[in-house]
Amino acid sequence: MASPAPSCTVPRNRSPLLRRARDAFAALFPLDPGLTSGPLAARAPWLLWLLVAFSVTWQFRGAHAGQLLGLDAQSLWLAAEAAVRGESPFSTSFPFVYLPSSALLAWPFGLGSNDVLKGVFLLLTGVGIPLAAALSVRLVGMSARSWLAALLALATTLTLPGQYAYSLLNFMIVALVMLPFVLAQMRAVQWTSCGVLVGVSIAVKPMLVPLGWFALIDRRWRALAVMAGIPLVLSLLALALLPEPDRFFTEVLPWLLQGEDETLWPYLSALLPVGLVQGWPLAVVNAVRLGVAALGLVLATLLWRRTADQTLRVVESTGLLLAASFLAFSAATPTYLLLLLPLLASSVRAGAIAANPVAWVGVLVAAAPGFPGDDWGTAGISRRVAVGLLVAFLAWSWSAMTRLRAAGDTHAKEAVAPAS
Repeated sequence: MASPAPSCTVPRNRSPLLRRARDAFAALFPLDPGLTSGPLAARAPWLLWLLVAFSVTWQFRGAHAGQLLGLDAQSLWLAAEAAVRGESPFSTSFPFVYLPSSALLAWPFGLGSNDVLKGVFLLLTGVGIPLAAALSVRLVGMSARSWLAALLALATTLTLPGQYAYSLLNFMIVALVMLPFVLAQMRAVQWTSCGVLVGVSIAVKPMLVPLGWFALIDRRWRALAVMAGIPLVLSLLALALLPEPDRFFTEVLPWLLQGEDETLWPYLSALLPVGLVQGWPLAVVNAVRLGVAALGLVLATLLWRRTADQTLRVVESTGLLLAASFLAFSAATPTYLLLLLPLLASSVRAGAIAANPVAWVGVLVAAAPGFPGDDWGTAGISRRVAVGLLVAFLAWSWSAMTRLRAAGDTHAKEAVAPAS
């Protein structure tokens, strides 16, 4: 009897490097067994991801038609071009509102045209926003190929923060993609590598500065030194190489701290510029800002120290502190809402503060793609983003206080319970 023909199946020979990368990713972003079933956890069809890709392409088209196309990219290019010519990047016609390290990193783009830089940022934004949404869902324990990941990617592309991101085109996308990795490393107690990512992100655009608070209260001195050291060294290097470095301190730094350029107030969604545009009493606005900052700092610290669920611990504490910083400081735009993606994705976890329905109303008000009368740069958009985020922040804070109080009562009852 003839022996069967040998199989022609070729065994899959995965690259050891790719296998190690896949294993490292799975260890850093483990799936939660409790979040592997249900409608949102099911694998999304490829047609839905195709719709995400189509929406990205549509945003490309809409960005080209918008009046804000590449506003931030233009600022970077003007600074880079000035540096290439041997002039100060802080003397361009449009205010340069980044750290000196950003001018150094953007310097190569000054050798080309502004359109090249816009094209790079459009590509990074188109890939980065859906990727950040998928990574945020994976961070909280659900598959990055799930319905939730696809729907969140679609929503972030079509809503107001995504529209602004495609229109402004800036380095924010770096912080957005890095954030899930930073939070995953915090959860895994990999503080040094976390510090490297945060430091690089701050050097590019200082959006993740508040995360240094958790390294401080956790006494992670090496990570804190790395977070501060990377942007400091790169900025000092940039100031040493760039002409007229003093203009960063006299022109750029005051804007970053106070948002004093009136021409940009209508584009900003923090409480101070919104209040100044709307004519609200400055004393009241500053009192609200101080209260929001204090409440966010206290609750973030308590959540960090008292939350048993390690995923909720890092996601909720950082999300609450970032939301407070966006409201309390001056330079926030609607794009900053994208950094709350991990917090919003955490609503699928039991007991999450993000599941508060009032908070979702605030998020929808802030992130809705358009209301009647909206126009790019109008005070109405900034006002509803600030008010919506404030409502969401207060609702999250209420849920956090309620859960912390319940946990404290349970702990007190256990402490006084008689021994059996």
